[in-house]
Amino acid sequence: MMDMTTGAMETRPGPVGTVRFTGLPLGVKDVEIWLPHNEITQMVALRTDAPVEAAPEQSRRVWLHHGSSISHGSDAASPTTTWPAPAASRGGVELINLGLGGSALLRPIPAHR
Repeated sequence: MMDMTTGAMETRPGPVGTVRFTGLPLGVKDVEIWLPHNEITQMVALRTDAPVEAAPEQSRRVWLHHGSSISHGSDAASPTTTWPAPAASRGGVELINLGLGGSALLRPIPAHR
């Protein structure tokens, strides 16, 4: 949590959660996981009950986006509602969003973490 008036920050660890994908059809499938766009996420474990392989190369072009908190989507309801996500979807491109919140373009600290 950050106090926008003083810049003071407080970290509050959340509970460990489990996400399960059940009832999926048989056969090869792509699974895409969108992590929270406005929280720090630590993956504790990844387990499967079937072999996993890298996704085959896509023929879609890649949009590597670099921006500020507006691109990061600090006020968006979910990672798929940050403005670059639907724009990339409509444009038929693979999005890699490197938007950093908190005016990171003006502060060198994020580059050193």
